[in-house]
Amino acid sequence: MEFENNRAVYRQIADHIAGQILSRQLQPGAKIPGIRQLAKKMKVAANTVQRSYMELRSRDILLKTGMGHLVASDARALIISWWRKRLLEDELPAFFKTMCLLNIGWEEIENGFETFKNGFYP
Repeated sequence: MEFENNRAVYRQIADHIAGQILSRQLQPGAKIPGIRQLAKKMKVAANTVQRSYMELRSRDILLKTGMGHLVASDARALIISWWRKRLLEDELPAFFKTMCLLNIGWEEIENGFETFKNGFYP
């Protein structure tokens, strides 16, 4: 996984795990890697991964048990709600502003979205 420069690494790791849950690579009840194990794999400090897990636990996406961290049974629904809110309140306003600044119309956006969707869902 490559990290973006402009976003906190712990958030990128949390989003990566959430993406694995959304794509069903991680199922409800699945045990996720331990903090040290994931930190070593991602080449980051253990406290960075710990902060990612804390973020996901605070949203009830992960559960901490005596066996480690498990994916909550309703994790997918919680992630969808969280990401939809973030998209609608944070990302779309910035995107619309850029559209206006660059004089990009809806037709260009629709065409780009259809091209993306066709490549994403072959």
